[in-house]
Amino acid sequence: MLFVSTDSLDGFSLSLSSSNSSSPSSSSSSKPGTLTLYLSPTTSTSSTLGSLIYALPNSLSTPLFSDESSIDLATRIASTLATKFKRPVIVGSSIPSRADPTGSLISRVIFYVQQQQQQQQQQQQQ
Repeated sequence: MLFVSTDSLDGFSLSLSSSNSSSPSSSSSSKPGTLTLYLSPTTSTSSTLGSLIYALPNSLSTPLFSDESSIDLATRIASTLATKFKRPVIVGSSIPSRADPTGSLISRVIFYVQQQQQQQQQQQQQ
């Protein structure tokens, strides 16, 4: 099942997609698929492509595309989400790393993703 959500969070736009790789013959065996998140500023009139990071739960991450201004924040978010949710993560971000000097955006993103995951589970149970 594919779950897609788009929302805004304190001046940033988030687009989240999540899938479960499950066998059609057995609904109880559900492996988590890749979590994909894209973050962009909502107030900027012009935005760069930003950075695209692929991260695994074992703390390995690699940039698929990098922009010097956003790679640090995108890497931190991707690594944190992969570790927290124990699944592969792709994070795209055009938000400059300097926009989050305290790291508070990461905790807000984690909270947002947790809420969306809970909603997805509730929808699957219905």
